Amino acid sequence: MFSRGGKENMDKIDNPNASAVPDLTEPSARIWGPYLELAEKYDKDLVDSWRDDMESLLIFAALFSASVTAFVIESYQALQEDIGQTSVSILLQISQQLANGTTNSPAAIRPDFRQDSGDITVNVLWFLSLAFSLACALAAVMVRQWARRYLRVPRGLPTVPERARMRQYLFQNLEWWKMDLVVETIPVLLHISLILFMIGLLLFVHLVNFQVALCLLCFSTVGGLGYMFLTVVPILFPGCPYKTPFSSLFPLLTRLISVILITGLASLALFWWSAFSLITLMSPSTKVPKCIWAHKTLSPIEHTLSSTVQKIYLHSCSA
Repeated sequence: MFSRGGKENMDKIDNPNASAVPDLTEPSARIWGPYLELAEKYDKDLVDSWRDDMESLLIFAALFSASVTAFVIESYQALQEDIGQTSVSILLQISQQLANGTTNSPAAIRPDFRQDSGDITVNVLWFLSLAFSLACALAAVMVRQWARRYLRVPRGLPTVPERARMRQYLFQNLEWWKMDLVVETIPVLLHISLILFMIGLLLFVHLVNFQVALCLLCFSTVGGLGYMFLTVVPILFPGCPYKTPFSSLFPLLTRLISVILITGLASLALFWWSAFSLITLMSPSTKVPKCIWAHKTLSPIEHTLSSTVQKIYLHSCSA
């Protein structure tokens, strides 16, 4: 229904001078008018909720990225050779040679620079944290743009039926492309960024002072347990008002893992059944041990295939 006149509608959308006032003189305007009124109210509430969430994410992501950047500026210097420390080491070697007073002492050699594994790990965690935080900010900006376009496009059409068809077209695509799931997933990036930063901070403080790292570890443990509690409780008790972004993704991950396991078992059973059938056809005298679980798994598939083949054969015979 939307494909007819689609080019004309898009031309009107691209035209900034197109009138946004609907023509209420058409007979169909009386039918689509109440629908548009309710639909625009629903869309406005939906977009406003997205904008509020993205605005808060942008503010937090900006402040958090600035904090992570300050730590990164300090930590990445450990990955570069300190010329001052190298000069001090060479001067100490020369001073030791002069103190010994020996002419056969080896010449002062510039020490080899080696990056510490702990410094590398800290920088990897903090740079990943900064990358996730910036990705969250970019995604939030893009969602605000998508939401603004979702409201603007139908309003640029002159007639009520065109606005109604355009709105329904956009709404169906919004549901088909799972934009609500995308919006709910964006905070996960910021939470992952915060988790990576805390792990890197624990390791960084551990390299500096063990007592300070122990106090920070106690705080992080309590916070981590509380975060896990808030993540798991809404899954066990759907009426719980407390939740985290991972609470919504956990059922999807469980479903994905179950699908992968079922697909893997079915593929393994199909391979075993194919090999058993091939060996039986090529060498009937050979005895191959049967795999009971494979036959149980493939029995519905085998029954469906056999019934389908039988129906096709009977239909061809009757023809």
